[in-house]
Amino acid sequence: MTLRVDSILSKLTPPPIEGQASQSILDLLALYDQHEYDAEWDADPQGPRLYRWFAEKLIAEGHPTPALNLARRGLEREASRMGKTGRLPTAEAEGDPSLRYLVALAFARGGNPASADRYAAPLVQQVLSKGWTAPTGVNGSELAGNALALAGRLLKDRIRETSGEADRKDLARRAAEWYLKAAEFMPDDAFPVGNAATLHFVAGDAAKAEQLAAKAYELALAQTSPATYWPEASAGEACLVLGREDEALPRYEIAASRMLQARDRGALAALLPNIRLLVAAGMSFDPAWITKHIGGVVVFSGHRIDPPWFGGEDGRPARFPNDPILIDTLKVQIAAELERLNARFGFCSLACGSDILFAEAMLERRGDLQVVLPFAERDFLRLSVDYGLSEPIWAAWAERYRSVLDRLSRDQDAKYFATNEPHLGSDELFGYANEVLQGITIVRARQLSVDPVALVVLDPVSPPTPGGAAHFKEIWGRTGYKAHIVNLADLRNDVTHGSGSASPAPSPPPALRRQVRAMLFADVAGFSRMTEELAPEFFRLFPQMVADSLAAAGDRLLLKNTWGDGVFAVFGADEIVEGGGEAALSGVVEAANAALRLVTAFMTAEQEWKRMGFTDPNPIRVALHAGPVFELSPDPVLGRTNYFGQHVNRTARIEPITIPGSVYASEQFAALLTVAAPREFSCEFVGVEPLAKDYATAPLYQVRRSLAADSAPAHPVWRHPLHGCNNDLLPGKQGQPV
Repeated sequence: MTLRVDSILSKLTPPPIEGQASQSILDLLALYDQHEYDAEWDADPQGPRLYRWFAEKLIAEGHPTPALNLARRGLEREASRMGKTGRLPTAEAEGDPSLRYLVALAFARGGNPASADRYAAPLVQQVLSKGWTAPTGVNGSELAGNALALAGRLLKDRIRETSGEADRKDLARRAAEWYLKAAEFMPDDAFPVGNAATLHFVAGDAAKAEQLAAKAYELALAQTSPATYWPEASAGEACLVLGREDEALPRYEIAASRMLQARDRGALAALLPNIRLLVAAGMSFDPAWITKHIGGVVVFSGHRIDPPWFGGEDGRPARFPNDPILIDTLKVQIAAELERLNARFGFCSLACGSDILFAEAMLERRGDLQVVLPFAERDFLRLSVDYGLSEPIWAAWAERYRSVLDRLSRDQDAKYFATNEPHLGSDELFGYANEVLQGITIVRARQLSVDPVALVVLDPVSPPTPGGAAHFKEIWGRTGYKAHIVNLADLRNDVTHGSGSASPAPSPPPALRRQVRAMLFADVAGFSRMTEELAPEFFRLFPQMVADSLAAAGDRLLLKNTWGDGVFAVFGADEIVEGGGEAALSGVVEAANAALRLVTAFMTAEQEWKRMGFTDPNPIRVALHAGPVFELSPDPVLGRTNYFGQHVNRTARIEPITIPGSVYASEQFAALLTVAAPREFSCEFVGVEPLAKDYATAPLYQVRRSLAADSAPAHPVWRHPLHGCNNDLLPGKQGQPV
């Protein structure tokens, strides 16, 4: 067994810098995360080595979701073996410390510093306690140093969100203390001392900054080797603080080249925060070159191949005829644009024509590709790929579609459905998928600290029909990010469009109106245990809080209902909005505001909930989702419009697993909210969670107001175990500068 563990771990070790790139960590995980290797995962006498190594590598290669799930699974299995409950959050303060560290790191890389804090804070206190020893196979000093550096990373990240100069300098000084404490556990490593130097520069203490930078530079030189990259990065940062910018850039270039060879793009992204802090503090240095090494994040939309009847019986001129010359010309143009944009991460749908050409070009340049489909695959093939036709000219597109999917990474998120349900005549789902696609792209780009761009293949005279390229461009324009347009009309030749195929039967219209809506479910944790004599006091408070929280939505609130401690609300535009997804975009903002108002209202009544016997100081749980639902108007029982469907059920299944006092949202809702109000809210990754009643598993996000939009504390506060000051915890990176 041990020999097999060692064999597997050898495949996770990065190749020499000069050698060939190693196999994808996702492919390796899919290969070894099988029942035949259960003993290697869960009965290794040297500890949960596979969980540690795989999670660390997944994070390094920019995959926080599978890393989080894997590390948490390791903690749950460990708790189960010890006869304890395997459900979190009991593992936050117990269990393998390396896995707890990696859970915190994955939460942070996924955009959830609050959940990262829950794991990091007790870990910091543990490694500082007297008599603490690391488990077998773990470098205790390195883990302790990295855990202490988490606190510094917390404060360092908050500097960028703080506007007052005095507050920024105070945060920088406090963060520097954490890094210097970490340096006591890692006396030969340059990164904690280098971070402290940068932070003293930001705090305005130039003399202290230069003293520490000189020490960090000497430590970094002693650590450098052809197979390492962080010492070179630390030396580059020290040179910046010392005013030797001409030496800094070559050091950074060496580090970046080695990071790419090791597939550690997360490390590349981690170089940016400190450089930006130095630039904001007055240093003249352009960090834009790092973005070049990370690679661009590109979201794509473009016209599909004209269906057989387009430009034929209906009299419309050909837009994208199924002409081999035009198809090849466009693919060359797309490839050139991707080269110019340095595209490394691509997001698209997979309709015939432009989408498939983009996907093929991304795969040919060995990029990471994620495909978002709007609804059930069978319907998508019929409506957007081969049009339900078997002639070779259309079957070829279906074959190219399947070839792209076969070449995608084994990551379970590489093919994503905006909804799994059938089309059912609801063209609005194309618009819904456009917005989900854009939101997922923006979230991914933020994780990498780069700005996403859109690439759109567009005939300028095309109307903004739901889900089309013009509609995509219109919605993207609201995000504030750049778009690059390939003019299809300029490329199009005068070709005859005459397939001669018959049109497939159109989708039958749904028996009920089907629209994308934003939905809210909420209840009060522990309500069923409340004694009867306290019910009058509860219902004196609860309904009024709900009513006040929903009132601001105005006519965007389409339905509100309560029963006992439960709340159900639906948001959107009452009319069918031209352009497809506009109703969904308007509804998610109102739903998010209502949810956060409800949580805030409950927070102000902490003493009342305590008096009623609730164990949580804020017992409200709120879930948000957005998706296509059926509308029955009027419902003969209720006498008003009512809403039904799988997406109503999904919202209800999210609420029971929401942490009390929090707002959890589906990935679809988070994506739409990111597009609709990218600076008003933050959607922080929680994990891929099993929903209530064995419904399914789904990626979930915690919705909060962004620091810029809310003057209230953005993160939970914990007591500094060293000096008694209040700090939040944000993640660092194990074995890497933080």
